[in-house]
Amino acid sequence: MSETNRIEYKAQLTKDLDLEKEVVAFLNYREGGVIYIGIDKTGKVPK
Repeated sequence: MSETNRIEYKAQLTKDLDLEKEVVAFLNYREGGVIYIGIDKTGKVPK
């Protein structure tokens, strides 16, 4: 499953990641969205 306008993958939480920005973007979208942490951009769990 790939990223869409309602699905966002984040491989890991880092200081460079602006998670608040991602959450606000989904809050502004009428149907919301889901952020998966621990999954890379290809939809796989990194080793």
